[in-house]
Amino acid sequence: MEAYQYATSLRSRELGEAGESYARAYLEKNSYTILHMNWRCKYGEIDIIACDQLSNEIAIIEVKTRKSALCGRPLEAVTRKKQQQLRRLSALWRQEHQPHLPLRIDVIGVSINSDTSIDITHVKRVFL
Repeated sequence: MEAYQYATSLRSRELGEAGESYARAYLEKNSYTILHMNWRCKYGEIDIIACDQLSNEIAIIEVKTRKSALCGRPLEAVTRKKQQQLRRLSALWRQEHQPHLPLRIDVIGVSINSDTSIDITHVKRVFL
């Protein structure tokens, strides 16, 4: 089944999972080691936590997936509230795991297009 046909048949949660799968594959191809997928605590979830082997940083990654531009582009979906939550979750993860590498917060936007192409946009250090 083509990527777009598959995407249009998915519910919101399934679409998010598909986007995270595309993001993971992208990261692994670009010298990242995946540490956690869907890390959860009582305050929320971090989609992906990965070690960037090129910069020696831990990336806390929010993945946003869209199958249509009608709801806006994926990166536009990271609201101020979501940014605050990611800062809090990052601090909690750091406290629990005590990594020896610096942390940063990234956003990956996954667009599943009607021509069956997948566009991935990776923005590093989106906010502090």
